[in-house]
Amino acid sequence: MATRVATPRVSAGPRSHRARIAPGESVEAFIDRIGVFAVDDQGVARLPVLVAGALLVPELPSPDEMEEAINSGLRNVDVCETHLVMADAEVEGRKLRCLALPRMTDPAALVPRDIADRIRSLHPLEFGAVAAYVDAIGQTLAPSGALVSRALALAIACSDQPEYFVRLGFADVHAAFDGTALGRAVDRELEYGGRPGRAYLNGWTDIPDDIAAGAMAIERARIGGSTTPAAHKRRLRAVPTTQLHITAGNSPVVPAISALRAFATKGAVTVKLPSGALVAGATLALAMHVTAPEHPLTRHASIAYWPGGDEAAESVLLRHGAFERIVVWGSRASVDAVAARAAGTKTLVFNPRYGVSLIGRASLAPQMVEQTARRAAQDTCVWNQQACIASLVHYAEGNRAEIDGYCAALARELALWDAAHEHQPNRAMVGRIRTARRGELSDGGWTVNGPPVAPTSAVVRMDRGFDLSAHPQARIVVVRAVNDLADTLDLMHSGVSSVGIFPLERLDGLRDEICGRGVTSVIPLGEADTLFAGSPHDGMRPLSELVSWSVS
Repeated sequence: MATRVATPRVSAGPRSHRARIAPGESVEAFIDRIGVFAVDDQGVARLPVLVAGALLVPELPSPDEMEEAINSGLRNVDVCETHLVMADAEVEGRKLRCLALPRMTDPAALVPRDIADRIRSLHPLEFGAVAAYVDAIGQTLAPSGALVSRALALAIACSDQPEYFVRLGFADVHAAFDGTALGRAVDRELEYGGRPGRAYLNGWTDIPDDIAAGAMAIERARIGGSTTPAAHKRRLRAVPTTQLHITAGNSPVVPAISALRAFATKGAVTVKLPSGALVAGATLALAMHVTAPEHPLTRHASIAYWPGGDEAAESVLLRHGAFERIVVWGSRASVDAVAARAAGTKTLVFNPRYGVSLIGRASLAPQMVEQTARRAAQDTCVWNQQACIASLVHYAEGNRAEIDGYCAALARELALWDAAHEHQPNRAMVGRIRTARRGELSDGGWTVNGPPVAPTSAVVRMDRGFDLSAHPQARIVVVRAVNDLADTLDLMHSGVSSVGIFPLERLDGLRDEICGRGVTSVIPLGEADTLFAGSPHDGMRPLSELVSWSVS
């Protein structure tokens, strides 16, 4: 289906309006009053966004305009101030035909403006107040709470992932909004001179070093014959910045993590939602509004959507000086395009990456192979193999019989995942699987679960090198035999995010060689999705990059 945006109508039409929760109004009553998340009689569900702290709700076009847009064959259609994203799903017995969001007709509203208010309201915030704000939003985002209960069915219907993974994504977002854990991340990522990071966010912190006199002071003393004065002591501060986060993918977690990083650094932020997580992003925007509409972090935040590459929006948002930091996630083409346009602005880039597994000979012994397959499948199934840490290829030491036995055990393990969390490949996935079977992986030994044409999962044994870009990423694991795990070192590079190794005693001997080639995570097999507070991301401490380290 085409994904371009139709030319917007210029006649008078629907406009977005501001909505505000009333004192004492419940979340349920507010959602009902503003009419979001529910599918109406025409098959439309409205989603709110947050623009400079104001919650915006779209007005819908006329029924005739809606029908024209839905029947246009386009993925995205603009009608005045309303942006329509086509859908085809069922939500609690009602047919969903499209999502409606406020259209960003004034992208300048997404650029932080009032620098004086930011300095007065954001910069003095003690980190304890930030942590309390995050905790409060986390409570609003509880999976059993009124807000998520209203949004979840729509999010599940709009996702191309099985229900389990969508529910898990919302649960992960709730867990991430933990002020104590965020504090540990801040203390670790912004730590300086043995002092916890929050000290530098809270204010100017003394640096104990003696500061030598500068060259000009020394020369002036020589000219005038006076004693060279010692330089004054210095202080250091992590000063908040204005931030644009351009997120990607279909996980509810990515836009939430971007927002959390901005909150942690007290930044004024605009988060661009990915088209695959619009409902989750709208849920976050609504949670911020109903929890703390007047909080400085809410007032200086925007959670919004515009189609990627929209020239009208991005010519404003990516111009030099609009933001002090830009964070971009996505495909290599998208990342490169944004990075090129953002030249001159400090940009953090999270490129597309993937995980692999290294399986030593001892782990294929009869008494260990089932455990090995279980651990390896766990790493493969992270976000249904769509995550940048999910394992796509398993390199295994062993003879033909041992490798065949491992492939069989892995196929059985994937079948258990299929039974527990049904996976029906969509049309795009089926196309990628078909292309791989007819092309790059055509001479592999395929063990298929489910229908041969649209397998629910599969293991492909390959006895040669192959182009990894042909990988379908649809619960498909490629297993390649190697004589020694060290033979895989030439295949390691910065595009590999995570390497899981088993048995554990093989890890120490390989990790320096692997990380020295650009890989940023070498861990025990089966633990790809485990993190700790302040864990590096793509080899960076993102929070440290999102502040301006200033000296006085």
